[in-house]
Amino acid sequence: MQFAQPAALWGLFLALVPLVVHLFSFRAPRRILFSNVSLLKEIREQNRKRSHLKHLLVLASRTLAVVLLVLSFARPEWGGDGKNNSALRQGYHSVFVDNSPSMSLAGEGGILLEQAREAARSLAQQLPATDQFQLISHELAPGSQRWLGRDEFIQALAQITVTAAVRPLNQIKERQLELIRYTGVTHKARLYWLGDFQNSAYPLADISIDTSAVVHLLQFSPAPFAHVYIDTAYVEQPLLQTSQPARLILAVRNGGSRDAEGVRILLEMEGAQKGLSTLDVPAFGTASDTLGFTPAQAGILTARLSVEESGLDYDRHWYMRMEVADRFPLLHITEAEASPYVSGLFSGDEFMNCSVTSRLNIDYNALSSAKGVILDRLSQVSSGLLTALHDKMQQGGSVVVLPSGLSDPIVVNSLLAATGGGKCLNVVAQRQQVARIEVKDPLYQETFERIPEQLALPTVQKYWSTNLLPDDYTIMQLADRSPWLVRRKVGAGQMLLLLSAPEKEWSDFPEQALWVPTLYRAMLMAGGNMPSSWRLGSTPRIELSIPGVRPDGLISLVNGPQRMVPQVSRQGDRLGLGIMDGIMTPGHYSVMLDGQPLAGEIVALNASSDESELQYWSAESLSALAGERGWNSYSLRDSSVAGGLVAEAGSSGLWRWLLAGVLLCLLLEMILARNIT
Repeated sequence: MQFAQPAALWGLFLALVPLVVHLFSFRAPRRILFSNVSLLKEIREQNRKRSHLKHLLVLASRTLAVVLLVLSFARPEWGGDGKNNSALRQGYHSVFVDNSPSMSLAGEGGILLEQAREAARSLAQQLPATDQFQLISHELAPGSQRWLGRDEFIQALAQITVTAAVRPLNQIKERQLELIRYTGVTHKARLYWLGDFQNSAYPLADISIDTSAVVHLLQFSPAPFAHVYIDTAYVEQPLLQTSQPARLILAVRNGGSRDAEGVRILLEMEGAQKGLSTLDVPAFGTASDTLGFTPAQAGILTARLSVEESGLDYDRHWYMRMEVADRFPLLHITEAEASPYVSGLFSGDEFMNCSVTSRLNIDYNALSSAKGVILDRLSQVSSGLLTALHDKMQQGGSVVVLPSGLSDPIVVNSLLAATGGGKCLNVVAQRQQVARIEVKDPLYQETFERIPEQLALPTVQKYWSTNLLPDDYTIMQLADRSPWLVRRKVGAGQMLLLLSAPEKEWSDFPEQALWVPTLYRAMLMAGGNMPSSWRLGSTPRIELSIPGVRPDGLISLVNGPQRMVPQVSRQGDRLGLGIMDGIMTPGHYSVMLDGQPLAGEIVALNASSDESELQYWSAESLSALAGERGWNSYSLRDSSVAGGLVAEAGSSGLWRWLLAGVLLCLLLEMILARNIT
């Protein structure tokens, strides 16, 4: 047997009090005179032995009641293995204090993190001074992988502050069990989780723990709160142009249980204010808006959306990178003569820097620098050009294929084979009209929201029947459901394939109003596949396309004083950078090569949304789950009682039987005292 509160055993000396009362009579005897006491003497002799026995029983019941009462306060426990080594059986406690951003909110008892620290102090003070403690938080600091004495543990609690580096609960649990296994503790492990238990951050239903572990869940709940944050934001245009109006689409969410009114959202670019929006967001609801701006300079620009008075500071900003161009390099590859429908479209455009070249005289340097390529009715394609076009699309380029009117579609089939498969089968000579257009496709995002009734759709006389891949996306479809304008995603870029030659004998599409926005926006979509931002917690890897990077160069990400060296994988000009969740914080990071900036490359990282949703496990659901798993759960308003509740749950329950024994002894003493004569 062992005792959770061995100091209470000093109270056993109180068992001497009934003995002292029994041995010494503090009441003076009274003398009464009788004329004849012979009969009384006879009765006294008969009852002396019986009375003496009753007095002894009263003494025993009183003494036993005092002993049992003292033992119940000492909280005895029986060891499952029959051993009494307290250092091995009960002396190790692993305590996780949730210091995520949501713990900075206030509850009935004050700031949640302060409540958690006070509860941990209460827990340590209720346990023997010889016990050992592990203190772990979201930082997973190296110092957390060791045992602390009680006083050292209480001092370390004061050093815990709120952090944005939030780790998954499964990772926290493994760190706790790792130290216990390393120490060689073979008895039941005791794990303590102190936090607010958000649904998104605490997937308790997915947590599995060895059945030998005893888990205590201590929950602290915040007051009703409104918390508004940016859920997503993106630029409507695939490519921004200097001095041209642009629109930013943003979606805002309220992760709190109270409505938010008049929330101000500020857009800043390169530190200067560019737009302002005011929204009402219902509890656990969303709202959206559009902010207009005009970029004044070319290059990779930094942008930031800020929510004023969002509630939690850690996710009130949304960081973005925006690529703005003053000229767009375009390469138009022709056969013998360029199509007037293509050359006429781009020849007078100052923004579209269109270079026209024959397939027999291709400048591969111009091809490398071009963002968009148009293949205009080519009859042949070399293996070198196929490789260059494939690499261009892998890096984010856009290639538009306008097939020739020849009976052998060798160029189209070669490109299909090089980019995954598929084939043009035969020419179908059947007059029909385009019956369906995907108006929500990015290709037509700025053209129209729906098909106007007066819009003349292309009429087709001849087209190629095809056998394409399941992932190929049909933008225009004919009346017989045959694909006619198809987009294939290739790496970070795309290939847009028209299945009729741009000639009058095939279709009237080049003379239709849709011809201009289709080709123009197909080019502008080049390079627009690079995300404007990434979210921590859901993006394990960032893909960048940076040509000319030395394979032996050291890549790093720098945000002010913060410098990270990510894990890097290389495939040609593409770099894959591993994101270090729990270490990197939201913000704009410059991509560095050997300590020098890489051509203004910027990575924008945003906070995980797990902590933004302020929905919690209810006390009832937490208790039900704990009951199923054999855990102990407590929903606390007063942190100071945490130690007593955990100590009570951790005991064997023997103290309850001891208190019952105290009551029985007192009842027996009362019965005996009434019958003493």
